[in-house]
Amino acid sequence: MGEVTCAESDEIRPNLHPWSSCTNYVGGEVLDDRLPPYTRCEWCDDDDVVRLIDTLNADGCRHTVPATEGDNQ
Repeated sequence: MGEVTCAESDEIRPNLHPWSSCTNYVGGEVLDDRLPPYTRCEWCDDDDVVRLIDTLNADGCRHTVPATEGDNQ
């Protein structure tokens, strides 16, 4: 996986659609202690391959492009 900047994430996202999400960190607060302490959305392409993961938590935001088969890891 490789981290990208917010601007790079913004450039990648328009060509993708939401695959899964967990909203549990809103306005600086964790809503439910039984769930992970973040808001996270996985974005996939038309082949349902996750291409971008956006995560927000108490440390700020993080944007990750997952490695896929064929990528050199």
